[in-house]
Amino acid sequence: MAASPAALILGTGVVGRATAVALAREGFSVSGYDPDASAVKDFPGEVISDDAAPRDWAVIAICVPTPTVDGAMSADALVDALNLAKRCLDPAAAFTVIAIRSTIVPGTMESVVLPPVRELVASSRVGICHWPSFARERVALEDEAHPRAIVFGTDGGARVHEIMRRCVASARCGVSFVSFPEAELIKQGAKLFNALKISYFNAIGDWATERSGNGQTVADVISIVAEGCWNPAYGTAVGPPFGGACLPKDLDAFAQRLVTDGSPHRELLQAIQEINEAHGRQGSAFE
Repeated sequence: MAASPAALILGTGVVGRATAVALAREGFSVSGYDPDASAVKDFPGEVISDDAAPRDWAVIAICVPTPTVDGAMSADALVDALNLAKRCLDPAAAFTVIAIRSTIVPGTMESVVLPPVRELVASSRVGICHWPSFARERVALEDEAHPRAIVFGTDGGARVHEIMRRCVASARCGVSFVSFPEAELIKQGAKLFNALKISYFNAIGDWATERSGNGQTVADVISIVAEGCWNPAYGTAVGPPFGGACLPKDLDAFAQRLVTDGSPHRELLQAIQEINEAHGRQGSAFE
């Protein structure tokens, strides 16, 4: 019987533990490392030290935090994990995929992840992949067990694709292989959309309160009647500006009223106008 492929999880927090469980379900032999001893107490696999002997890992999944420091993403833990991943590699290993599960800003794969492993990639010993996690913190195990979508950002290498498909072999959702920047933007874009929606309904609440209305009453009904809330495909065609007889004129009228009244958050609608106008000027490029 062939030995189970080995997977190493660097960073055993919420995403790291969920990744370990998911890979074990697919038949991987899972090990984990975290510099925080308290983070590995519930890890569902072998716990290794930072000076453990190199092994033949099929996958090294990096799940370390990338906090915001002074307004920018800190890649310190990510770089440390990449250097540790290199030390953990068996020189005789056939091929290993280093998969980044940490949340990263666009450009990180090319500017931060690739440089430390460039020689290994060039020698065909290592492939790199951005495997964003869309798991919610409170139900990460469930989300990783039943993902809505799976995205792998790669350079198109066949061996990377083969190994990563094995990582999610039992998944029943769609699996997309995309470029590095596309994968980075998918993850960040999903988070930003959630932030935008929350901000929009907070603005609606403030506009209602300003007019002696109940913001939650307004928001509850908007969430039912606005097509963007109940039709997942609405508004997701990239390129053309929005049009029709009502939407542009009603946006303009409401935005102007907010300006006239000195209402809060008027910049939100002004930004929407600017984006739409810019796409209108580029219309011929999308035809």
